[in-house]
Amino acid sequence: MGVSSIVKAYGECSYDDSIQRQRESAILLLMLVLDDQVSEGVVTRKLFDYLAARRPIVCLVPNSAAVTNIINETGAGRLAKDECQLRSILFEYWDEFAYKRKLSFCGRDEALMNYNFSRLARKILVCAEIVL
Repeated sequence: MGVSSIVKAYGECSYDDSIQRQRESAILLLMLVLDDQVSEGVVTRKLFDYLAARRPIVCLVPNSAAVTNIINETGAGRLAKDECQLRSILFEYWDEFAYKRKLSFCGRDEALMNYNFSRLARKILVCAEIVL
């Protein structure tokens, strides 16, 4: 069986539609292929959206220490450094899905709360007030 029977690629859609589809998905895939010079601290909005969706995240992020730290801290998903690891993780999730007909989300609520937009905005505001 090919993945076409279980993977949906929606193409372009509105931000609101993408958020809804993330919440309906069994698993979310985050792929970052960045230049080593700048990727160390890069965190995209997509990661924060994925964390808010509370679905298991599979990350292919070979160069982003920031993303790695967030995923490890929150327990929101699994990390792959290369295509081989990615394939292995996806097969593990497939086995769980085939057995249970759903996937478990193992994110830690307290850690996830540190990465919601409201809390992050407050931290930035506090930092800005200190600087000013």
